[in-house]
Amino acid sequence: MEHELSHVTVSEAARRIGVRPRDISDLIYNRVLRDDIMPIITGRRMIPVSYLPQIVAALERAGRKVRGLVEPPAECASAE
Repeated sequence: MEHELSHVTVSEAARRIGVRPRDISDLIYNRVLRDDIMPIITGRRMIPVSYLPQIVAALERAGRKVRGLVEPPAECASAE
């Protein structure tokens, strides 16, 4: 993939991990996850892709079943 996003929304992170967005949001609001590195931009919490493994670990510690990190489907590289 030529271009990978550096940040994803809570919903996209949840899809990649295999949990509900609410599971991630609960960890943020309960201060289990660091909200200072996940800015809110235009009303959406943006999560650095590099922080996803820490989210998986926090969810597992909280007893949530996670699928693990799944790469997003590859999009068309060229617009023909």
